[in-house]
Amino acid sequence: MNEIRPAAKVGNMGKAQTKEIEFWTKEEYLKFSEAIIDKPLSFYAFEILYWCGIRLGELLALTPADFDFEKGVVTINESYQ
Repeated sequence: MNEIRPAAKVGNMGKAQTKEIEFWTKEEYLKFSEAIIDKPLSFYAFEILYWCGIRLGELLALTPADFDFEKGVVTINESYQ
């Protein structure tokens, strides 16, 4: 008896191949940051993203209370999904 399997019609879930993630080298980032230094909001956003290694959603969720300038600490406790 030939069994009908719905999953066989649509294929497997997920990706068959994973996408390679590329990272900037320090030199590449420094070259990029020089190009945006005249745009303070963008410059500081990318500085935090690059040097702290946080995700975009974590950056967007930051508030002034998350920064302790005396201790030099940024607290990441939320993320926009």
